[in-house]
Amino acid sequence: MAAKRVRPAQRRKASGFTQEELATLLGVERTAVVRWESAETEPQPWHRPRLAQALGISGDQLQELLDDITVIQRQTSERINYVLQHPGSADLVAVAYLHEQLRQLDESYDQASSAGLLGPAGHLHGQVELLRGNATNPRVRRALFEVEADSATFMGQLVWDVS
Repeated sequence: MAAKRVRPAQRRKASGFTQEELATLLGVERTAVVRWESAETEPQPWHRPRLAQALGISGDQLQELLDDITVIQRQTSERINYVLQHPGSADLVAVAYLHEQLRQLDESYDQASSAGLLGPAGHLHGQVELLRGNATNPRVRRALFEVEADSATFMGQLVWDVS
């Protein structure tokens, strides 16, 4: 499954940097910036203060940008199947995929019946709960808690509508 951090790249461009220029400023290879933006890796802790300063944001804002991963629909069903079979291997990319699935269900709320959405929403909620219960990475667990809360809210709305 391919993923990308769109917001850090947008922020870099808005700050007037190319990947090469930002890498030079931070004293890293351009490929490091490429890997950060493609969600392959994250900046090391010692690079984060200078990266945040270069982008004109706080450390917390930088973390928010890094946590916002967009899933590119390629080989997602194979990856999510693997993650569901090995729930301890859940990562932020899998969380982003599940969050996107929930967003799509929410978008179809006005077009589909609540009764018709209840099954897929319950299935998704169960997947999120399974992964959250087995997540070993604290950041992944926290992100799964957020998706689980959104999913539970959506499920409550559907149940209310159906009743």
